[in-house]
Order: sequence, then C-alpha cells, then structure tokens
Amino acid sequence: LKLLVPAPCAHCSLLSLPVEQPIVMSAMSRVVLALALLLTADAAAMRQRSKVEAKWWPFSAAPAKVAPAPKQPTIEDVKDAVMLSPTFERKTTLLCKDAANDEKPKCQELASERLFCTLLKRKADKYQHVQGVGKEQARCKEIDIMEDSVEAAKDNALEEDAKKA
Repeated sequence: LKLLVPAPCAHCSLLSLPVEQPIVMSAMSRVVLALALLLTADAAAMRQRSKVEAKWWPFSAAPAKVAPAPKQPTIEDVKDAVMLSPTFERKTTLLCKDAANDEKPKCQELASERLFCTLLKRKADKYQHVQGVGKEQARCKEIDIMEDSVEAAKDNALEEDAKKA
C-alpha cells in the first residue's frame, strides 16, 4: 500500500507542498491504521447509543413501574371472608343453639345467609362498588331476615320431607 505525503523541505523542517513522495506502509502501521478506523467507528456508534440512553442517569429516580390494576373484589370474596370469620361463626352458633342436632347444619347455613343479608342491607354504601352486589341484594330481598333461623331450619326440613313423599 503506497500513500503520497508531502515531502519535507530541504533547508527547513516544514513540509513543502508541491513535492510528494510515496510511503510504503509496514504491517504494524496497517494494524494501527485499522485500529484507528475501528475505534472511530466504535466511537460513532457509542455516541449514537448515548443519545438513546440519555434518559437514564444513575442518580435519578428509577422509572415508575406501572402496577397492575388491583383485582376488583367480588361479592363471593366478601361473603366468604365475612362468613369464615370467628365472630360470624359465633353468632350463627348462638342463633342455632336451640336447634335439634340433625337440624343444626341447616340452621347455621340459613342463619349465615340471613346475617349476611342483614349486613349487606346495613352497609349497602360500603359494598356498592363490589362486583355482583346487585344480584346478591336481589337474592337477599327474597329472604325473610326476621324469621327465626331455628324455625326456618324446621320449615326447610318439613319442605324436604314433603318433596320426598
């Protein structure tokens, strides 16, 4: 590979412009030239990348992560949480203390439904945004919350016996 470079002036150290001499490049100078070209290209790529990454800075606040929308509770979730609470269980047990042993499970089921409907009626504004509350309120309108749970369990047993007969 031959390059033409200006030759130095004979009487001074300045380069003279009109005369050019061929220079033969050694293998080492070719390697240096190749590295210089690669570094120049790499520097250009880094400048381009830095423009893209300019928004990130190690001392700035981390970008806010968008949290997924919270799951909207359903009336079934609320009902399960309320009915499985120890207080609720204590109240249903107390309401069904006078029921016969074979009627206690049905009595507690009916008492639970009545108590939950009462709670739903009292706290309607609290549960208005719960998914499925309208359907549950419509179902609760069919339940007589003033009827005694023990009597309701007896009535239910009589109705089931009548269906079997």
